[in-house]
Amino acid sequence: MTFLLVLTALAFAAAIVLARVAATAAPAGRLVSQAAGAGTIVVAPIITLVIAIVLGRFGIGGETLGASEILRVAAVPAFGTLFVAPLAFWFFRRQRPAVA
Repeated sequence: MTFLLVLTALAFAAAIVLARVAATAAPAGRLVSQAAGAGTIVVAPIITLVIAIVLGRFGIGGETLGASEILRVAAVPAFGTLFVAPLAFWFFRRQRPAVA
């Protein structure tokens, strides 16, 4: 349970940072902005799986996990980042001033 909570917190934080960077770096064009938002949807679960593998191998609270256990536990946070990343991207994109 500790592994799941730590992984979820780190995955959501990474998804929000990724969305912030993508929203800031993307030009003002509509198509480019949509591509950057879609990129957050693709990259956030991959980052979650990388974090899960690293945490699972080093262990949280003295327990190390095997590959199938890591993937089973990482499924829920990875699915959650599919929703967190685009919402954070939209929020940060709305914070940018409009181009005149």
